[in-house]
Amino acid sequence: MAVLNGSVYSEALGMKTGVSFVVPYEMRDRKNTDIKVIYLLHGLSDDYMCWLYQSNVSRYANDRGVMIVMPEVQRSWYTDMKMGGKYFTYISKELPKMVENIFGITHTRDNTFIAGLSMGGYGALKCALKNPEFYKGVAAFSSVADIKSHRFDEAFYDLDFCFGEGVDLPDDENLMCLAQNLSEICSCKHPKIYMACGTEDFLLQDNRKFDQKLSHLNIAHTYEEWGGGHTWDFWNTAIQKAMNFFGM
Repeated sequence: MAVLNGSVYSEALGMKTGVSFVVPYEMRDRKNTDIKVIYLLHGLSDDYMCWLYQSNVSRYANDRGVMIVMPEVQRSWYTDMKMGGKYFTYISKELPKMVENIFGITHTRDNTFIAGLSMGGYGALKCALKNPEFYKGVAAFSSVADIKSHRFDEAFYDLDFCFGEGVDLPDDENLMCLAQNLSEICSCKHPKIYMACGTEDFLLQDNRKFDQKLSHLNIAHTYEEWGGGHTWDFWNTAIQKAMNFFGM
């Protein structure tokens, strides 16, 4: 296993931005379509190296022969910001092309996954629900799954920069609306969905509400709760469960 930390220049962002990679050594002995890739997204107050230093994800990836890509998005909410960079375009379009060019792999739907915690859980779900043809599976931990309910929370002041000051959340940024859209296409095209939240997490009601929404729409998914808060102890367990759910 190799762990690489560095920066890339993004046309979508108009600047260099940090990114970390966990790369299994056996990539050199496998076909470029055989490598499973997880795009692993950070939360609101973290950065692209948080998963490396706060969890054991590099060891889990090495044990499973999985590649992990961990990008930096600041407090962008993984969106093409009204006042800022085009982070959704970067994460969902530009970065996968960079990964292919740098590592010589080919993304297929069967080998491409996305996951994240908190703000990153929102971002992962948004990417997968908007682009179900690209991602085989999505995992979201302690997600801001009902972002509309936090639209004017003081702690989430940056939502104005992302979505527009005083503007209600657009439907194409609202997971509830995106789930409705997904329900209208063939279930054979749905990504596998795994969600988890701690029973002491302040976002527990967000996750229960989204679980109920998916159930109401008859969208297949797995949602789990166990004791824990908005903490790395919880997310370290959750990423292992997600990898098992993905069949890795």
